[in-house]
Amino acid sequence: MPYEKRGRRFDEAIDALRELWQPGFRSFAGDFYSFTNCESKPDPLTPGGPPIVIGGSTPAAARRAGRVGDGLFPYVVSPDTLAELLAIARASAVEHGRDPAALEVTAWPGCWQPGSALDPAVLRDFVQAGANRLMVSAQESGSSDIDGVRDFLRRMQDDAISAI
Repeated sequence: MPYEKRGRRFDEAIDALRELWQPGFRSFAGDFYSFTNCESKPDPLTPGGPPIVIGGSTPAAARRAGRVGDGLFPYVVSPDTLAELLAIARASAVEHGRDPAALEVTAWPGCWQPGSALDPAVLRDFVQAGANRLMVSAQESGSSDIDGVRDFLRRMQDDAISAI
């Protein structure tokens, strides 16, 4: 696929999927995708389809999230960079007649600063920057067994999250 058209292709794919996820037989004609009288089964659990979260740590990804996404999930960003990207996403939402407050923002503090998953100050910074959801990985638990991962998640819930 031509690299220079990847953004337009992605935007159109979102439009095509959202059309297909509507009830009944649907049609779509674009530059990259087209279908006639197609139906998506089983029906999406959420009317209109699942939320589309735009991943990426660039201003272009943030603009796309505001323009067509339901959420933004930048990777390896500081709280300050998250705030900057969220400002871009919200401005893009307003520009395109969408509610900027409806964007859900996910952050993964541990990918930016390894070992920070249990640091309430770092987690607080991400929440203050606009994150609605904080992600951790099982690897951050330092354990490879299920009980160790469960203990880590309990510590996240009891210690870190309650502190923010």
